[in-house]
Amino acid sequence: LNASSEGKVVHECPVPGGGFTVGVCIAPNTSAMNGQSTAQNEEPVVFCDSFEGHEACVSGLVMYNGTLFSAGMDEHIYSWSPKDGSRLQSLEGHTDAVHCAMLHGDILITGSDDKTIRFWDLRTSECIHVLRGHSDGVNAVAVRGKQLFSASDDTTVKIWDLETFEETHSLQGHLDWASGIAFWREFMISCSDDGTLRVWDLESYECKEVIPVASHDLADEADTPHYLTVDGDNLYVAVGPHILVWAIKEGPELVPTIACKDHTDDVRMVIVNAPAGSIYSCADDGTVKVWAKETGQHVNTFEGHTDEVFCLCLSGNNLYSGAQGGQILRWQLMA
Repeated sequence: LNASSEGKVVHECPVPGGGFTVGVCIAPNTSAMNGQSTAQNEEPVVFCDSFEGHEACVSGLVMYNGTLFSAGMDEHIYSWSPKDGSRLQSLEGHTDAVHCAMLHGDILITGSDDKTIRFWDLRTSECIHVLRGHSDGVNAVAVRGKQLFSASDDTTVKIWDLETFEETHSLQGHLDWASGIAFWREFMISCSDDGTLRVWDLESYECKEVIPVASHDLADEADTPHYLTVDGDNLYVAVGPHILVWAIKEGPELVPTIACKDHTDDVRMVIVNAPAGSIYSCADDGTVKVWAKETGQHVNTFEGHTDEVFCLCLSGNNLYSGAQGGQILRWQLMA
């Protein structure tokens, strides 16, 4: 593993044969104050373990009651002990790559290339529901109230009743696969490989606006969106190697504001940590980056992965990142 000037890799545990690795890295927490890092010279608490696990890309990470769950493109969902890096159990059921995972109470919800959405009760480790309805792989899932939303390669966003587990609506309009879902008030915003954002009214389920991501003042015309998230009245979209930010006004109206530009390849996920004034991102360039939330200024780069980084999970002062080849790293953020 390589160490950046601001984030230090504490230890590396190589795995014979290129198996799954958990390494613990230390990096400073960040503040939006003038976009500067607030690193402190403290001795890190270090643990490290190595073990066999995922044989393909780690596509989703979730923390539940002190246990880390990982979803992989190898069809598997594993749970791990963050204390010693040991694998605890495997949740089996998907028959193709798992693309997304989210936590809803005690339930882990996963979407897969096998065209299904599975519900796992983490108290019993059992799959309690399977939703079928998409005609292609499921890229993203999100819960709002008593509804589940799922975005798919079949270009639709489907809505499911979480009490009956029936499909209630199928939102059509995207011209290529739908890759992300976020909510703002009574609206849902979706992104697609067709290069657009769509704003949907969740009372009428009508598309109210179609916004090409290239319309952002700081966008590159050829880039497509991969992921989006909403924090307060701001929309953050991973578009090519950049994070583009829109302010959401009444209407709703999306007003371009800032962009985070320092990655050299496609950004795969974005986490907004409002209390710390930070944005975290991971990308195909193999890095995890930190940005000042208010300005979009690059603050820090965490180097250590040897391949594309696909997902992040923030838990307390720990940031977990999952990458191609099955590698997971834990970055300890100093308070």
